[in-house]
Amino acid sequence: MKKIVSLFLVILFWDPIVSCAQSRKIISQFQDIQGYFNPSLVGYNGTELKSVVRNQWSSLDRNPKSLYLGADLDFANLNGKSDSNVEGKNAVGFSLFSDSHGAFKENQFLLNYSSRIRISKNANLRLGAGVFYQAVRLDGNLLTFEQQNDPRLSPLQGRVSDQQFLDLNLGIALTHANYYIGLSSQRVNSGRISSGDDFIDLVPREQIIQAGYRNSITPNMKVTTDFMFRTWNGGKDILDMNFRVLFKDAFWIGFGHRFDYASSIQTGIQIKKLRFGYIYEIPSISSDLLSGNIQEFMLSYTLFNK
Repeated sequence: MKKIVSLFLVILFWDPIVSCAQSRKIISQFQDIQGYFNPSLVGYNGTELKSVVRNQWSSLDRNPKSLYLGADLDFANLNGKSDSNVEGKNAVGFSLFSDSHGAFKENQFLLNYSSRIRISKNANLRLGAGVFYQAVRLDGNLLTFEQQNDPRLSPLQGRVSDQQFLDLNLGIALTHANYYIGLSSQRVNSGRISSGDDFIDLVPREQIIQAGYRNSITPNMKVTTDFMFRTWNGGKDILDMNFRVLFKDAFWIGFGHRFDYASSIQTGIQIKKLRFGYIYEIPSISSDLLSGNIQEFMLSYTLFNK
């Protein structure tokens, strides 16, 4: 087992230098779709269905829009386990991420698997892997003036081009009922397996660190704090943090900050197994984001437990 963990860590932090023409996918409520960023965290919150819609309102046509749909299945729940976070050993997850921005439209499909080793009464060591399929479409009729002058994109004007990638995601995490910390690597092979039109260079591998803490302050009040740090060669590092206060297991308020990019106000309600979250995000003046505020909606439903 030590050799397997060591191999995971080597792969996670080995970062070949590649060129790229790729955008990052941003979700402010990242703690609600942990398995998308780290396959080892699939099933951490049990068996659930979840969705996120993110829309950046701006004065431009074809403003950025994102849609996430996902499902996690913890096999312990099928066996009637009341606390799969402690008793479960295996989980699978499926994710669909659709993103459009200007001339580009992208669909991602992920199939993840996680396995857990119980290392104490309340803690698990998790290892995860996921198959990552990405399909990118470029409408050459919608290229901006700057893109038309790009030597790689200019030949694609006036036609629709498609490119597909097949890759692998890996992750490792230490989880507890009250906290978690995880390391993951997305696109381990840097997009070297591809087909279709060749308008995107090798996709950079991205390393991600996630951590969070949640606990009760009083019988009617809980707090959660979550962080996510993302880094890759050729791109700017991104650090996100969210803080929430949950009242009577019924509703929450909070705030978030993406350093150098944006701040957000967060709220949501919880009705038994159903959760609905809303975020209003304001880009920082110093950021290079498009003008216009951003709204994000999250809906999840927990099956079996909780």
